[in-house]
Amino acid sequence: MKARETHHVAAEPTPSGYKTTDVGELPADWDVNLIGDLGHVVRGSSPRPAGDARFFNGSFIPWLTVAALTNIPEHQLAVTETVGFLTEEGAKRSRVLIPGTLIIANSGATLGVAKLLDVKCCANDGIARLGTD
Repeated sequence: MKARETHHVAAEPTPSGYKTTDVGELPADWDVNLIGDLGHVVRGSSPRPAGDARFFNGSFIPWLTVAALTNIPEHQLAVTETVGFLTEEGAKRSRVLIPGTLIIANSGATLGVAKLLDVKCCANDGIARLGTD
């Protein structure tokens, strides 16, 4: 029985100014950190039951959902408005986020999409925020 030949393809050298990391080639002056090392990841919170008039379709505070993120163009880094609003009672059963907060979609078609908030709002449980508190 004849031994099989194996051919090894030489890896391309790392370009100058870059380094090889666990996540691929990155600029040499970038650091690789776990997201938890940068802050606390906390999911939003949706009032229950969903759609209850005591909580939704109010005018107290903007309400951000994963579905609303799909309407924001990919090139737009900041969330400047939301589609809906919560009532004051709905806000008490949700999580209030402040402008400047980094948010990340943790479900749906926009999974992994990150944006910065430019508005104070509440976010549903399909959205996580990164913070230091």
